[in-house]
Amino acid sequence: MLKEFGFDYGLKPRLILVSDISFPEYFQKAKCIAIAFIHCPDSLDNLITTEIGFLCEVEEYAEKFMDCLMQWVKDSGDDGDAVELEFIELLDGEYMLGIAPNVDRFLKRMIEPMLMERVDPMFSMATQGKGGMRIGENYSLFKSQYVKGRRIPVRIFYGSKDGKIQKNSERYFVKTEFKFSKEGELPNESLGHGLLAKKDKPFNPKNFKRKGPVDMAPIEKRRMEELNHFFPLILDRIEREKWLEGVIASIPPHISRPEVIQAICNIVLLERLKQNNPLSINTDGPGHDMNLLQHLLQQVESFSSYFPPPELFTKALIKKQAKLDKKYLTEYLQKI
Repeated sequence: MLKEFGFDYGLKPRLILVSDISFPEYFQKAKCIAIAFIHCPDSLDNLITTEIGFLCEVEEYAEKFMDCLMQWVKDSGDDGDAVELEFIELLDGEYMLGIAPNVDRFLKRMIEPMLMERVDPMFSMATQGKGGMRIGENYSLFKSQYVKGRRIPVRIFYGSKDGKIQKNSERYFVKTEFKFSKEGELPNESLGHGLLAKKDKPFNPKNFKRKGPVDMAPIEKRRMEELNHFFPLILDRIEREKWLEGVIASIPPHISRPEVIQAICNIVLLERLKQNNPLSINTDGPGHDMNLLQHLLQQVESFSSYFPPPELFTKALIKKQAKLDKKYLTEYLQKI
């Protein structure tokens, strides 16, 4: 539905993304026994790790688990590092392997390149851990010789609880980066924060509200940069031709000049949308800012763009639009 909207160009619309949520279920049903490390001697007879894998009991679900991982790899241009694998050493002498989509590659898969720098992605990322494994010779050998960039195939192995490998899956992906961390010293981006978190921690809605003041300077700077990008002709008419100067001068001083200019641009945008198919874009309700951003990125303002007649821009209409824009800004900043 096409209706009046508020939008502040100093903000990046939030884009909610949800990663693959099926792979943890398949992993659990696959009954992973351990992580297998395959070592072979090099030219100097030193053992090196040539591949690693998940040693599973239930082939049906292990293959479905692998389907998920292989899809991430395929969708990232056959990049095996689309699968994040983090070895987390625990305080009790065991280690856990964290499994999740790699965040950077996930975002590149999910967000169009033209939107990447203009949105604030918020995402829910499913993770899975495999724990209960002692830090032994195989793991220690792999870690000690690990070099970022070296190609290591990752696949599924099948076996029983005694740890013996009976066969392996033909499919595999190649990783060049693994992460290592320690409980109590986890880096900010570690999967361990979620995997080791207390399950009984109560949900508190206040955690999702902004707690501190907001620095408005970068927002105000970005607002004018984006207005200049999307509406160069409108800003040129306002600044150089003194278009609507009399009406603008009548606006109360508590509404800043950049906010007035933004309001005029949004009024023009709405009128331009009315000239086109009014059903082609929804400006009503949540997500309207993403709809507007995508439209603006696809439409370039030109001398053939529609300009409403000057009499449309009354003091009352500009104040009303500025109020809608301020409401959008306030509600946005109230959230994290």
